Amino acid sequence: MSSGRDLEWRLRGQTEENWNSSNLTHLLNENTLPEIKQRFSFLDSSVKHKILFSFLGASKRKMPDLKDGIGQIIELAQKDDDEWVRVIADFFRDFAERQALYLNIEDKHSSFRVSLENLKKECKIFFPLFFFFKIKL
Repeated sequence: MSSGRDLEWRLRGQTEENWNSSNLTHLLNENTLPEIKQRFSFLDSSVKHKILFSFLGASKRKMPDLKDGIGQIIELAQKDDDEWVRVIADFFRDFAERQALYLNIEDKHSSFRVSLENLKKECKIFFPLFFFFKIKL
């Protein structure tokens, strides 16, 4: 198991320019998730966002092994000081169990209600893959 600082360095290195969620997906395993959880509160908010989005790339085959670690990281993110980390965590709150995003966050984050409604409309029109991934609208 690598040190916490080594993990932070790898996470930062994987979240540099030209980032996409698959950049971190290879780091998601039973050994690194506890390290990520332990260091999560010390990470930069932009790295936290990217860690959360990397869950989208986790293979369904691996999810039974990753489910607990992902769920624990999401729980930490829901209590984070950064509002965007909390919002993204709320989108992912059911992800460990159902591999689906939850978009009904208007009650908890009312300031995002209008933006979310616009996003829902645009996604129905322009992104039919939204429904392929079982995203609740």
